[in-house]
Amino acid sequence: MRWSIQLPGSHPVDKQLEVIELADKLGFHAYYFNDEIYHYDIFNVMTQAALRTKNIRLVAVTNVVVRDPVYLGQQLMSLDMLSNGRVEALYSIGNVSMLKQFGVDLANLRTIGRLREAQQVLRTFLDTSKVTFEGKFYNYSGITTSVRKVQESIPLQMGGIKGPKTFELAAEVSDGLLTGLLYSREALRYAAEHFAVGVAKGGRDRSTLSARR
Repeated sequence: MRWSIQLPGSHPVDKQLEVIELADKLGFHAYYFNDEIYHYDIFNVMTQAALRTKNIRLVAVTNVVVRDPVYLGQQLMSLDMLSNGRVEALYSIGNVSMLKQFGVDLANLRTIGRLREAQQVLRTFLDTSKVTFEGKFYNYSGITTSVRKVQESIPLQMGGIKGPKTFELAAEVSDGLLTGLLYSREALRYAAEHFAVGVAKGGRDRSTLSARR
């Protein structure tokens, strides 16, 4: 069993860094940084954490609606270099209440299609440091960056609460799923069953994917 930790994003940065350093020394697996406008900028905090730790994984819990996938990829690769290959991303469409505040048209968000495109854009850019893509939600022409990752493949997991299509998509195309369905065995079974559907649809090896709650 692996243990991870997260503090509220509004927690003072110096205290967050103290906790991250301690968690690193104690052998915790990962620290999760929640990317919302209400809190400190996580990529600045993650940079400090990367320079102060040696082993703990640094996970950006972010979105691909307010946060552009290509810029997100650049930030992840930069942090991967600084941390010597310890960065991951857990992404979704994000906090719905926050999206409303940003004026996002939720009726036309098209969650599954948007997440599918975002995964393709992120995976391509992270793996090659370049991307050309024409989709319904994202379009890029010949974008390149000098940044190079350290890890062979920076893990990209999807977050999902309601499902079932998000659970299936996570298993079909990403490196795993983190769900907030904690309120009953039936709810967790529901998430696991639809995760299995996605594994089969994508022809994936279940043992290579991560499903957490």
